[in-house]
Amino acid sequence: AGEPEVIGLVETLVDRESRFLLQRDTLNQVFLILLVGSLIAIGLSALITVLLFKQPLYQLKQGAMAIAQGQFGYKIRLDSRDELGDLAETFNQMSDQLQQLVQDHAERERLHHELEIARQVQQANFPAVIPQLPGLAIAAFCRPHSETSGDFYDLLTLDGCQLGVMVGDVSGKSIPAAMVMVAALSTLRAEAYNYVSPAQVLDKSNITLADRILPGMFAAVSY
Repeated sequence: AGEPEVIGLVETLVDRESRFLLQRDTLNQVFLILLVGSLIAIGLSALITVLLFKQPLYQLKQGAMAIAQGQFGYKIRLDSRDELGDLAETFNQMSDQLQQLVQDHAERERLHHELEIARQVQQANFPAVIPQLPGLAIAAFCRPHSETSGDFYDLLTLDGCQLGVMVGDVSGKSIPAAMVMVAALSTLRAEAYNYVSPAQVLDKSNITLADRILPGMFAAVSY
């Protein structure tokens, strides 16, 4: 075996047109790679955006729908420290404020209803018919400053053609005053038919009412 011998030499020449075609194919491949890479990047960006924003935005949408349906106090549970987290916190504060406003409105409506009932009870205790006696022209009218008050009066037809005139005022205002007023007027009216002397009527009524009205409240009565 001897040393290898060179039999022949082959030289390949690439002309200008072939080089151009080769470069074009290379550029097309590079462009295709860049295009595919860009599409992948856009897809990943869209996926990240959906994961980061779609769920918080969906929660905000659900919260707005809940508020629109009257579910005041609805809370959004969003653990985020960015602008969406601030928006969720603002939404929760607004929801709490709306709930408080609704509760306050309901409480005012309830108090108004109770005051109206107390006013009706109070008015029902005033004389429905004014007694008429020969030689006297009698009229009576009472208008409370608010829905209810402690002012009251009564006109009683007593034995022997006597007329009992009662005017009084209970300390305080609103429902407590109306309750004490009804109790005082009922007691005074009952005692007026049991005793002839106005002093006895007031004394017996005072004894009865002293143990039944609220501490710190009183009624001033002229009879």
